[in-house]
Amino acid sequence: MPERTVLHWAPVLQREQPRGELDLTWRWKVVVGRAKDCEVVLNHPSIPPRHGHFARLQNTWLVENYDTAHGIYVRGKRIMFEAVRDDEIDFSMLIRFRFERIAIGEEEAGLRAAIRAAPTDDSRYLVYADWLLEQNDALGPLMVSAAPVDARWLGPLGGEGIAVMWRHGFFQTVKVRSSKSVFPKAGVFSEVLLHPLAAFLLGLEVDAVLLHQESPAISAENWVDWLFEALLLQPPPTLRQLKVRLPRDQGLRFEGEFKALKAKLPQLETTFDRLFTEGALA
Repeated sequence: MPERTVLHWAPVLQREQPRGELDLTWRWKVVVGRAKDCEVVLNHPSIPPRHGHFARLQNTWLVENYDTAHGIYVRGKRIMFEAVRDDEIDFSMLIRFRFERIAIGEEEAGLRAAIRAAPTDDSRYLVYADWLLEQNDALGPLMVSAAPVDARWLGPLGGEGIAVMWRHGFFQTVKVRSSKSVFPKAGVFSEVLLHPLAAFLLGLEVDAVLLHQESPAISAENWVDWLFEALLLQPPPTLRQLKVRLPRDQGLRFEGEFKALKAKLPQLETTFDRLFTEGALA
């Protein structure tokens, strides 16, 4: 079940110190400090202008300290960079942060289930968008906007050799490829599948040949290994089309992984004989 994530903060000791909360469900980075342009502004003279930030990588939140003169503490230990989940995180031993993860409610779960049952039915997205707008959720305006999607919604996928076709604020098809200036990291497939806007993903295309050409030390088969590893670990419940650019003779060894994937994704329309292509993907 998808979660909503809320960041809470409160004083460690003194009641007059700042407290509050911020919905992180659609956020990727939150800078904390005294400066007015921080996402979390702590008006306390002992807090530096930019103390540190929280950043999301896949389903994990990390905290990083910017200022060595002012500590950030996790489980009582001073850190510079640390993964956090159910921990209390103290900034300068003054303000304590904690994450709260909340399963989405029955009404929202029903709206999302309706889309999963018919992920090409635009009307179901718009019903969900209306509900989000009523809740003042940041995703609502994105789902009904005709403007191009701002790169901030992609989070760490922005500039990572990713091309996205959108359907009402969600990924419809994702294409992973490289170029002379942009080369995706090995974890890019997991990052795509765990992205909150990939909830209704219909298509995934991977150019393993281009990826290999940009990094000859990593074989094209390595990229396909990582692709199937991510798909089998986090099978997209709406995925219908999968295309991989890889010579067919190299693709034969993946027949077992593909059969395992088809068993998990009965709605997948791609057949093994049409999975691999030697020509460039459109």
